[in-house]
Amino acid sequence: MTTTFQLTRRELQSATRKSGIMIPVYGALVLGIMMSTLFGASGTRVVPTVVTCVLGVAAVEFGIRRSIKRSASLIDTPWTVRITERGFGLTTGVSHSEVDWSAYARVTSKAGFWYLRQPNRAAVILPQRAFTEAQRAELTAFFAARFPAGKRAG
Repeated sequence: MTTTFQLTRRELQSATRKSGIMIPVYGALVLGIMMSTLFGASGTRVVPTVVTCVLGVAAVEFGIRRSIKRSASLIDTPWTVRITERGFGLTTGVSHSEVDWSAYARVTSKAGFWYLRQPNRAAVILPQRAFTEAQRAELTAFFAARFPAGKRAG
């Protein structure tokens, strides 16, 4: 199966935020606020911790936006994806790669994207809108067969 699409900056930002990578970062910030609230002396540590956590969230968001800006050459050109029984191929305006399915640990589906995840947590983002309804159904079945239960697209 082959399809060509072009990601928008908004899609890339949305996919990055919803990828699950940000959950530990935000979890740590919330935990910091809770710990300061519970163990701070008369609230003296609460304000600096809350300010630090808010600045932490702003820094994460800034990092996402900066990373996407640096990746402009990737999203300013169409992507061609080729999915075969053997592996996954991706061609952009600046690169071409073909990767065997054994390099991927799992495939997840969230908010209109498939995330093809490698063991090191790196992920390839595929917008589901790039595929027809029949192709989406075929890919969902393919991923379910390719990856064990609990590690597949849902």
